[in-house]
Amino acid sequence: MEGKKLVLLALLFMLTGLLVLTGCSPRQDQPPASEEVVMEEDMEESAVDDQLTDELAIDEPTTEEETMLDEADDPEPEPAQELEPEPEVALSGTLVDGVREINVVASQFDFGPEVITVRQREEVRLLLTTDDVTHGIGLSEFGINARIAAGETTVVTFVADAAGEFTFFCSVPCGAGHGSMTGQLVVIG
Repeated sequence: MEGKKLVLLALLFMLTGLLVLTGCSPRQDQPPASEEVVMEEDMEESAVDDQLTDELAIDEPTTEEETMLDEADDPEPEPAQELEPEPEVALSGTLVDGVREINVVASQFDFGPEVITVRQREEVRLLLTTDDVTHGIGLSEFGINARIAAGETTVVTFVADAAGEFTFFCSVPCGAGHGSMTGQLVVIG
């Protein structure tokens, strides 16, 4: 009987140690729980043995439980997901004799269209107009700096040889909002 108590106590200590190691102990930043476990001293020895045996009883897993545990430990790999094709990007302007022509209107204080999208290595022809005051277009990465006179069409041609997003801007002072007059050239590689 004494040996049984020692074994049960040893199991109790091991279980407590396991709970502490797995994080079931109170967190350091929280005060300990106020509950106290009180054992009555006059509890009969057999009742203590029965209670400890019930608390420490570990059921052996059945074959079905073992199978479920094995499946949880070694999940089957998910089938490879098929990549959806990237949606076709709408390019600006129209293709005329192999050159992408884009009409751009400059007005106080924006460009229309604000975003111009072309393919890399594509020859681009910008047909620039303005109806209010003289503007300009600057696109440093492609060496562009052109003046757009009111009532006239300015033609700028270049090859979009670098992929990425580039900011173009009004290069002629045109009024109070001149500094915010910008647009984007998107070159798709």
